[in-house]
This record gives sequence, C-alpha cells and structure tokens, in this order.
Amino acid sequence: MIGLSRKTGQVLSGWALFIELVEDALTTQLGSRQKRRDYGSRLPELLAKNSGDDLLMKAQIYATETFIHPPNNLSHLFTASRIVARRHTSGIRLQITGDYNGQAATFEVPIHAA
Repeated sequence: MIGLSRKTGQVLSGWALFIELVEDALTTQLGSRQKRRDYGSRLPELLAKNSGDDLLMKAQIYATETFIHPPNNLSHLFTASRIVARRHTSGIRLQITGDYNGQAATFEVPIHAA
C-alpha cells in the first residue's frame, strides 16, 4: 500500500502509512466526512469533557471500536490486543499494542483537544 502523509505530503508505505491511517481514523469525528459518514471514531467527542477515569475507559472502548469498524479499513492490517489511554497535557494519549501483519507492534497516538 502506498499513500501520502497528510502532514508533510511525502509518499508513505508500510508501517509509516499504517500509523498515518490509524491517526486519521482515531482523530476524525464519526459522521464528519461528507461522503464517508461511517468513517472515523467517537474519540474526538470525549476531548471537551473532564478527564476522569471513566473518560479514559470510554476512550479505550472507542479506540477498540475504531479498529474493528469496517469503514475505517484497519482490521485487515492490525489486530489490537491492548489499548491503554492516559491523560496528556492537551488531551489523551493512547498506547496501542497488537499484531501488525504477523508481527508484534506497539505505538502511541495523541488525541488532542482542538
């Protein structure tokens, strides 16, 4: 798979492209894309709320939903085994562990308040 970085415009492939796709799916409000209303995540709706433990639990659930939701097209590339949400200065940070194309992988995704 080959794609472009939404931040730099550079050509991406492999792991770098996957991380870009995950960040895009997790940070796009579900229903906000004009012709792809089913694309995205419910995570952005949590950012304006107080970051109690219940919010962190919801963030983990919403992130898991994002990976298995078919319109996001991530489930064929990655199987999440653990998602941990932590408070961060400008939102939350997700640490995601799982299986990427048959190999164990761990990465972090920041979800920032606007």
